[in-house]
Amino acid sequence: MELHQDAVAVIETGRWFMQRRMLSQPMNEEFALVPRSRILLVDEDLEDLEYHARVLEGQGHDVFASGSYDRGAELAEAGDYDFVMVSQGSPAFEGKVVLERLKESRQENRLLSPTPWDTPVLVLTHCLDMGCYLEAMQLGAVDYVEKPVRPTEMRRILRAHLQPRPVG
Repeated sequence: MELHQDAVAVIETGRWFMQRRMLSQPMNEEFALVPRSRILLVDEDLEDLEYHARVLEGQGHDVFASGSYDRGAELAEAGDYDFVMVSQGSPAFEGKVVLERLKESRQENRLLSPTPWDTPVLVLTHCLDMGCYLEAMQLGAVDYVEKPVRPTEMRRILRAHLQPRPVG
């Protein structure tokens, strides 16, 4: 399906206004229950990357953002993050490269030093796709949600999946 340029401009403008309205929602004390975390955010859609980074930073998290799936996979594998958020990309699921690298890294690390936790990974998408959902879950994702994610929903997701790591 091909969209006329005016229609694309209206869609993009509407998306911008919706994201701006969601960011302006007042924060309540509920987000204080979510521990400050190091979050890796990977999305090739730069508007979505910026929006979700602002939401997370507004909730007090340290955000490490990548606009490339390959670079995001490298960062995920090499970094020590409390949570990873990756965009699905298109229905071809380009974002799965991040999940695949994390899964490989987890398997290698378990052999060297078993731990009771894995870094939770959330997959974000503009269009829900059952095949991508199933593949994401098989690769270890903890959730699969439609974007943009509202700040209140972001807090709910983080609160459900973040837990303090043991010291030492």
